[in-house]
Amino acid sequence: MAVTAEMLRARVGAKEATEAVTSALATAEALMTTALEKAFRPMPDGIRDECVLSVGYAVYDRAKSSDGIRQQVTMEGTTPIRSPRDPMASVRSILADYVIGLA
Repeated sequence: MAVTAEMLRARVGAKEATEAVTSALATAEALMTTALEKAFRPMPDGIRDECVLSVGYAVYDRAKSSDGIRQQVTMEGTTPIRSPRDPMASVRSILADYVIGLA
């Protein structure tokens, strides 16, 4: 199963699949393809799709937040949350099982 813009749209909570969503998906696909070039064993499609969605979420989140910081609404008001600088950070531990040099 391939990840679609609609799947990423649902993950990020956007109302529609905008250019930002499709751009984040394209970036996530490219990052994962590059990372898996050094794979020593094939990654199952379901795991790869979940990784692409996770990376796509990080790319979208970073693009939508000013200076990498977004406001999270809490019971006490709003709290600043920093977006990760490296969108691949959320999937590095998973990739380590498949890619040489990440363990």
